[in-house]
Amino acid sequence: MTNIEELALLLYGQLEAGDWKHSNLELIEDALRAAKASGLTWTTEKPTQPGWYWWRKSRRHEIEIAKLWDVDNIYGQFHQDPHVFRVDEVGGEWAGPLAPPEETRK
Repeated sequence: MTNIEELALLLYGQLEAGDWKHSNLELIEDALRAAKASGLTWTTEKPTQPGWYWWRKSRRHEIEIAKLWDVDNIYGQFHQDPHVFRVDEVGGEWAGPLAPPEETRK
């Protein structure tokens, strides 16, 4: 398993478990480098499908992770914020959805 695969598994595990803390900044930075290598780009177009996305208000603002889901419209929640939002009411830039890591054969 590569370092990027290990990082992705750790990141997804923490996100799914709700065990997300600001101390994970290094993980976010590593995941951003992996995302750049995967070809993700920033866009102001709103996401149209559920999944995990990178989000930032602008280039000068901190990057966050948002989980989006579909219930007639696209709704989401940022990793540190319990409030639910509608994607069409949020500005900023998006990158994603983030693909889950490949399963390894045992």
